[in-house]
Amino acid sequence: MTSQLATYPIIPLNLREHKKSIAVHFSVLVFFTSILPVVLYFILKYGASLSPHTTFIIILPVIGLPALLGFVVRTYKLIRFQDYRPLGCDTWWTFDYFHFNFILGIIYVVILFTFGNTEDETNMRLLSLYLPLIMFQLSGQFILVRLLDFCGLRTPFRISSSPKGSSIPSGAAVVAEDIIAVDGSCKAEFRAAWQARLAISPAAARTVVRMDWLWGVSGLSCGAVLMVIVFTADNPDVGFALAWTIPIVWGAIMAYVTTQIIKKTTALERQNLENDGVERQNFSSIALKDHAPSTTLVEQVYI
Repeated sequence: MTSQLATYPIIPLNLREHKKSIAVHFSVLVFFTSILPVVLYFILKYGASLSPHTTFIIILPVIGLPALLGFVVRTYKLIRFQDYRPLGCDTWWTFDYFHFNFILGIIYVVILFTFGNTEDETNMRLLSLYLPLIMFQLSGQFILVRLLDFCGLRTPFRISSSPKGSSIPSGAAVVAEDIIAVDGSCKAEFRAAWQARLAISPAAARTVVRMDWLWGVSGLSCGAVLMVIVFTADNPDVGFALAWTIPIVWGAIMAYVTTQIIKKTTALERQNLENDGVERQNFSSIALKDHAPSTTLVEQVYI
């Protein structure tokens, strides 16, 4: 056995330890963005005989306040604490890529509800586009980054931890990094380990590209079908109910599929290490990059 040192980045996240937390967060998300608004709509409109305009005045805070609270908390973390920001970002105003998407989503949702629910008219078809548009926003970007990468282009601006002029990163990998680092409070330690793992592991790099195509194609397809239903259904309420529930079902299915693919990828990485004669020895805290925190965990192995 030689003394050549190899490093195998450990992702500082154990999903098994966070099952309950993930389940609670997902349940709250589903309840306030899908189930409760749909239930309230039909109860208030048909049970309480309220006008559609009044009904949506009541529904808007139901979905708006939790989203606004999440946005405020996220903004505070990124401004106040450097550990939450993308790697290499030292200024307080440098948000991550997902945060800019969050801002964009808030803008067009406000526009939808402003023009879709007026005193003169409540446009149910327009109000039904809330979740399908979010699907288009994220899935479309996943496909776009793959096409840009295929054309050999470089990043025109910083995308979270990927600086301007670097190779086009996976959209799914960027979103996962931003959400886990900030919303999951795993901070820069996770960002550094995540970036190192993708750089070192071919299996992991291939997997996140597959995730771009999987989430991108399925999201655009599902969103397109919902758009057709929304604008062609004889009863606008049918389109509203489907457009506010199907995206959540799609997200749950895709999350499960993604988890299974990641498990297989991890097993493949393990097998590749064994085939290469890599033996796991011990752990050491070293910095992956000059700007990475000193607590980044990297497994040291001797070949």
